[in-house]
Amino acid sequence: MKGGLRLCALSVLVCLAAGVSLMLSSLATAPLAATAAPAPPLPGSMAAIGDSITQAVDDCCSFGSHPQDSWSTGDGWPGNGIFSHYQRIAALNPQITGHAANDATPGAKVADTNGQAQMAVSQGAQYVTILIGANDVCTSTVADMTSTAAFHSAFQTTMSTLESGLPAGAHIFVSSIPNIFQLWSALHTNPTAEAVWSFAHICQSMLATSNTDAQRQQVLAQVEADNAVLAQVCAQYANCRWDNGATFNVTFTPALVSTLDYFHPSQAGQAALAAETWASSWWPSGYWLAGSDGGVFAYGDAPFWGSAAGMRLAAPVVGMAAKPERGGYWLVAADGGVFAYGDAAFAGSAGGLRLNAPVVGMAATPDGGGYWLVARDGGVFAYGDAAFLGSAGSLRLNAPVVGMGATPDGRGYWLVAADGGVFAYGDAAFLGSAGSLRLNAPVVGMAATGDGGGYWLAGSDGGVFGYGDAPFYGSAGGFHLRVPVVGMAMTPDGGGYWLASSDGNVLTFGDAQYLGAAVLPVFAAPVVVLAGSG
Repeated sequence: MKGGLRLCALSVLVCLAAGVSLMLSSLATAPLAATAAPAPPLPGSMAAIGDSITQAVDDCCSFGSHPQDSWSTGDGWPGNGIFSHYQRIAALNPQITGHAANDATPGAKVADTNGQAQMAVSQGAQYVTILIGANDVCTSTVADMTSTAAFHSAFQTTMSTLESGLPAGAHIFVSSIPNIFQLWSALHTNPTAEAVWSFAHICQSMLATSNTDAQRQQVLAQVEADNAVLAQVCAQYANCRWDNGATFNVTFTPALVSTLDYFHPSQAGQAALAAETWASSWWPSGYWLAGSDGGVFAYGDAPFWGSAAGMRLAAPVVGMAAKPERGGYWLVAADGGVFAYGDAAFAGSAGGLRLNAPVVGMAATPDGGGYWLVARDGGVFAYGDAAFLGSAGSLRLNAPVVGMGATPDGRGYWLVAADGGVFAYGDAAFLGSAGSLRLNAPVVGMAATGDGGGYWLAGSDGGVFGYGDAPFYGSAGGFHLRVPVVGMAMTPDGGGYWLASSDGNVLTFGDAQYLGAAVLPVFAAPVVVLAGSG
């Protein structure tokens, strides 16, 4: 429900560092609006329809298909870092284990998907993913591309087969076609990539060095037209969900592309596809709450990977950041110490430095290969593949910095101060601030939109301020909160956000779903940070 607020204290699942313990607390519930429509039941079986992308061709180490690495049905996690749809579902519904079929075929076009759909029907799949269309535009010449009319007819046939044959209650997820023009833009200056494309005759309609800009724009236009067909046909069926362009909008940096063929997603690319498409799928996302003692509480599909609750910390935990595929996360303490869990790699910390001011937050790079720490004085510390792009450490600030957010390509970040002032670095655009406003309460955190074109600021009184393309979905600024808000996180599709208070309550706005709360006084330490898992 758009613009709604729910404040609830329900049964709580608590995961502590020394193990997993269940604590049930019968606390009062205070709903302030109706809850959002529930997600459908998790499936007990699934099938994937598509082409070489879904077969994870050439993603790592050797040429050929690597279905264990598939964004959809892969089962190689955590070793490969790809938390597929199948494994995300299995983590919540073990009944699906062993019941995932990858019916995708390398080289397949949309005309081939009806045969794959018939296989999915015969397998009784309760969930079907579809990623098709790249081979319809990646042809020898621009003239050989599948026409929009033919594409529409073939996909309509495929969907009809699924709708008439799948078991009752089955659900379908349709991915957009990747933006191959963006792939060309990222790699066409790489002579090795160009040589491989030419030698292997890969997607010559787009990637041939002899193509004109007009020809490449024609291919891009066909991708967009085919994506419109996928969206339109999917919308005809209540049990079909379109990804709203999530895959098309993935920015394939060189790290996300295979170094075997410079075309297919690498393992990191498959992980990014899994995360981005899951965020648009049928099932709710999740979030983590972290306490000042390092305790971590996981809700929804956010996995619990460990916590620092059993450790003797030199300083309280003040921040948290998750890997994009949700396979791990980091905690940071006020002294700059960093604690890594799951497949989040420790890339360094400021724990051994003599800081001018305590650390107050952190943000991760989009590929999960690094992170930034930000201190109260605006100092920024970069680790792993996180680039240092500037800081406010040398400025005379009107108020202390309280948090930061990163752009989706990892080439920029924002800092936000308690007075609502915003400082932009790298390719992060300054889109406005609350620095000139007379605030009722200090700002405590921020969250950036998925495209980097906007951000929200959250105040300790629950007030929310949106800038750029960040929509305002509501706030708790008009409510009398018992304890202050300490942080915010955006939902995976950008259609809502969560606010968390220091007693562990979670407030929801837009399409954010209430998935649980770590309500005090069940827990000894106050909640200090909220992190979304999408």
